[in-house]
Amino acid sequence: MNKFALLTTRKFFLFLFVLLVSTYQPINLSTYELNLTETKLATIPLDYQEVSNIVFSANGKRVAYKSRKADKEFVVVGDTPGKPYEKAAHQLLLSPDGQRVAYQAIRGEKQYLVLDGKESKPYDEVSPALFSPDGKLVCEVKEGGKWFISVGDKESPRYDMSNTDPLLSPDGRLIFYVLQDYEKGKFIAFLSDTATMKVKKAIVSDLIGTAAFSADGSRWAYYPIEKEGKVFLLLNNLALNEEKEVPLVYGWVGGFTLSAKGQHLAYTVRKEGRQFVVVSNWDSPNLVKENGPYDEVGKPVFSPDGKKIAYPAMKDGKWSIVISNKEGTEVKEGQGYDMVVTPVFSPDGSKIIYRARLGSAESGQAKRFIVIADANTGAVIKEGPVCDEVLQPVISPDGKLVCYGARTGRELWWKVESAD
Repeated sequence: MNKFALLTTRKFFLFLFVLLVSTYQPINLSTYELNLTETKLATIPLDYQEVSNIVFSANGKRVAYKSRKADKEFVVVGDTPGKPYEKAAHQLLLSPDGQRVAYQAIRGEKQYLVLDGKESKPYDEVSPALFSPDGKLVCEVKEGGKWFISVGDKESPRYDMSNTDPLLSPDGRLIFYVLQDYEKGKFIAFLSDTATMKVKKAIVSDLIGTAAFSADGSRWAYYPIEKEGKVFLLLNNLALNEEKEVPLVYGWVGGFTLSAKGQHLAYTVRKEGRQFVVVSNWDSPNLVKENGPYDEVGKPVFSPDGKKIAYPAMKDGKWSIVISNKEGTEVKEGQGYDMVVTPVFSPDGSKIIYRARLGSAESGQAKRFIVIADANTGAVIKEGPVCDEVLQPVISPDGKLVCYGARTGRELWWKVESAD
């Protein structure tokens, strides 16, 4: 079965974990020179068909997308089309600085990794997952009937299936990924060193695992650990090499997030048909505060100082951003929309920025825009201009500007808005 054609049963629970979560991994923009000027980066020619997979580099200096022409698919970087293939770019990546481009291409029965315009040897399947902070490409690869994770020229152990998108620690030194052993009927979650792919920890489970790193890279959380019919959350202080297992009473857990220094954690749970966000302290993880209930919730995020959390939530058919202090005693719900997407805080934590949609996505008449809101009250400060597509926003280091990629008609823009 082609991994990219159909969501498998084996990935079903992982799909529930990440359904409402942005796929972008936070980037340290201080490493890159962020484009602070509104710029038209490309114009899609009129004879290009089925334009999709639009990606902007995190610094806003480059854009790429997939298109089709004369029954062939190809990737366009800026205004420059690449080589045509039978199929291309189910997964298309730009490095944060915009200098590197990666995607997979299909020709015949084989798939090829195209990296910076150069085609790899043939694989059974290959999917570029992300770029590390030092520019190494992380891939999921199937070769000889077995799956493995590669980081640059280093490879993980090989198993029967890859079951989750790899996750890097913020400094890129560690990588988390899940492979599956069909014979044993088990999932194996790995924590490995990216420089060597030496396994630091392997966790065997009947369930697909999910994990999170703190922004400073000092702590790591993982779910589930299974022992004697009970399920635990694993908390690992990487700096001190200390672990503890926390028993969980919830039947479904996902969307883990750690505060910047890992002192607090938040995750989503399901209970009695409703969903909640649970917040707890690293030192007292059994003492939890439930925020909710909601019909659905997305992944929570912490403010830079760790004092607030925010997350998308749906109630009575409308989505809004919910903002709470970490104790859960002050909860504010923002304006309702037909959809909102995982928010980001400004560096000082005073504002929150997110994407919103009015109207049905299937109608072709939906309005998409960014929202800048007060992080204390949830009140909307302003909405950005309506676009056909809007991608995840980033905020300038001084917090004064909000930057994001957008499509307006056949033009691809890097937009820059005042945060005030």
